[in-house]
Amino acid sequence: MYEDNKTDDELFLGSTSQIFPIEFQDALQINKNNEDEDEDDLEESSALQYLISSSQEDGKKLTDETIAKATQRCSLVRATYKILARGESYEEVAHKTLQKFSSLNNNNIFTNLLQSSSSSSTSPPIHKDSSWCIRLRQYNSTQKRYGKRIRSPLTQERQAILEMKDLIQHFTGPVDLMNPDVKLYLFDMQEDQEEGEEQTKKNNILFAIELAQGSTYHTLAPNTRICVTTTPLDPIASILLCNVAQIPYYHDPDNISSTSTLTSSKNKNSFSILDPYAGSCSILLGAASIPNSPSTQNNNNKTNINSVGIEIAPKTDVDFDLIEKDFEIRNLTLPSLLLRGDSIKNVTIREQAKRRAHAQSQGEEASFFSGFDAIITDPPYGIREKLESDPLIDLIHVIIKDSQDGQQPLLDPSNGVLVAFIPVTTCSNNNNENEDNGCKGGEKMKQESIHEKLPPNSLLERAGLKFVIAREQVLSSILSRWIVMFKASCASCDDDPN
Repeated sequence: MYEDNKTDDELFLGSTSQIFPIEFQDALQINKNNEDEDEDDLEESSALQYLISSSQEDGKKLTDETIAKATQRCSLVRATYKILARGESYEEVAHKTLQKFSSLNNNNIFTNLLQSSSSSSTSPPIHKDSSWCIRLRQYNSTQKRYGKRIRSPLTQERQAILEMKDLIQHFTGPVDLMNPDVKLYLFDMQEDQEEGEEQTKKNNILFAIELAQGSTYHTLAPNTRICVTTTPLDPIASILLCNVAQIPYYHDPDNISSTSTLTSSKNKNSFSILDPYAGSCSILLGAASIPNSPSTQNNNNKTNINSVGIEIAPKTDVDFDLIEKDFEIRNLTLPSLLLRGDSIKNVTIREQAKRRAHAQSQGEEASFFSGFDAIITDPPYGIREKLESDPLIDLIHVIIKDSQDGQQPLLDPSNGVLVAFIPVTTCSNNNNENEDNGCKGGEKMKQESIHEKLPPNSLLERAGLKFVIAREQVLSSILSRWIVMFKASCASCDDDPN
């Protein structure tokens, strides 16, 4: 939930070059002081957060549109809401909303309320006849679970709306409970209060409008796909990789700052992606699903996402025809090219990938391919197979080789990014060789560090890369994977991955 106030943290949106300071606060202060409450319950009571922001020193402000765009890219955020009013009763909330929006412009209250919180690029046009609905969500000390399946009783929802009749009577659009243009919510967060020996409940009611919903990553889930490998990358992880790579939303030729900061200075309206270990193309599916790509928004200034995947597995394991169907049934832009072969040892395969990206991204008139804007991949580290080589190190060696052998570069040396996963394991002290813990039988406890697993600086320097960031995703008690990002020609980066 979002409101304007003072700031503390930061929000970065991949479609802009701006960083906005923000602060997160728990909205559900339930059972926080209960020593008997277990850790899972405390985490669940933090499911609803306030997002607080204010203007920066340069006067720029975090807008509803920016928040909406950032939300649409988030695989771990269900939705964001802008708070319109708050009070201790539904009637008080209605009256405060009336006071706030009755004096704006010359429109009616309903139009003022909607237009004050609409996003031109993420919402349908708002007018006095826009459809709407109001939903009630109640949270209290007995509520243990929070999520989209939690529904308040309809009788209480009707009663709440009835108490807001002074406001509701100004709503001119039709009610639509299934697919409204505007979704309004009442969040009733009951707080326990002690008065003497008695314990009472105090209502903290928020009236809010939904700005945007998070990424629809569930539509890319392995159990919904036609082509899937034995160890597919989950859709949340694939979208996280794409966001770290900052795949842009759109290209505005009149405002370079509105494109991704990683888009080439050539100001082109195309962004090329290579996954050299593509598998069933989970990452390329995630890239194609980014909002406002060619398949999701009809915009003349949209960025054309051109992706190429290379996979060494035979057709019996990875069928490219089935992969293309996975894109088609979701109305997503197909990869520019899918190649079968060894992306590390086979230079011909890499040259084919470059030629297609060259033609799609820069046009045939460009005499030289400047390299992929981003290489995004989940390397096959083979923890179970105990592979001797490191596939990420192998890939960096290939970047060096292509640049030194007079080949066209694999990664844009001026502004390209390399984003990948690195696994970090902790080995158990046991003698069971059959236990699937990523360690050899009989090995003593060994804690690996992300610092140890990063490619050496000397190798990165030869490749023209510099480490930018690393973020941990805990998979189990013995295994984590880190998203790491390296950038070409990065002059000022933080070397600390923590």
